[in-house]
This record gives sequence, structure tokens and C-alpha cells, in this order.
Amino acid sequence: MGVPSLFSASILTLGLALFGLVLLLPPLRALCFALRLLPLPGEGPSRKQQEAGSFKLDVYAQGEKEGVVAKAHVHSGTAGDPGYKATALMSMECALALALQRDACAAEGGVLTTATALGEVLVARLNKAGMDIGIDAA
Repeated sequence: MGVPSLFSASILTLGLALFGLVLLLPPLRALCFALRLLPLPGEGPSRKQQEAGSFKLDVYAQGEKEGVVAKAHVHSGTAGDPGYKATALMSMECALALALQRDACAAEGGVLTTATALGEVLVARLNKAGMDIGIDAA
């Protein structure tokens, strides 16, 4: 997300700081709950909504050679809602990959992203768990 000016960045930062302050102070947080500005604890989507939710992501990339294009896809498959069920599934598969298949992970270096550290091990685990992740011929 780009910010067009220093003024815009300052206003955005101030707004985020004020929102954080509201969440930290119990009387203001209670007021937000009472005014229905924030959901009450436990007011997430129903199990049916979590099961019915899905997401689909297609990424197209062009390499250095002219005309060479690759398409990668990530589809939630049976993983469900990306805000709840699929997030939990992906988090657990990351933890299991580290716990059970650490030797197969390419975790060398300092601070790594999930894709860099777990790579194909995680892709295989997520596909086996019901997601659909892969690279298509373009």
C-alpha cells in the first residue's frame, strides 16, 4: 500500500495509534463493543460459514526470456474460510512440517519466510490436507 505524501502517512499513523489506544483502555473498548464498532468475543462466523468459505489465488510471472510465463495457483479446496479454518490449517501444517520433517526443510540462513524455510515440504503437506497449490504450464 503506497502512501502519497508525508501528511497522509502521518494521519494514517496517528489513526492507527489512536485505535490501538482505544483497544488498550478497557472503558473505551467496552464502549466500542456497546456501539457495535467491534465484534463481541465469540461472534465469529458459524461453523457452516467457515466450511463454505474459500479463496482462490492465481499468480502469473514472466521471466527474463521473452514470452516465458509461469502461472502458480493457490486454491483453498476443502480448507474452508481463509480468515478462520484455512488459517488454522496452514498454521498447523507449518508447525508439523517443522516438528516432523525439519531435515527435509531448507531452513538455512537468518530470518526466513515460511515459503523459503518450508518450501516443497509445506506445499506437499497442504495439498495432502485438502488445499490445491501448484504451478501450471502457461
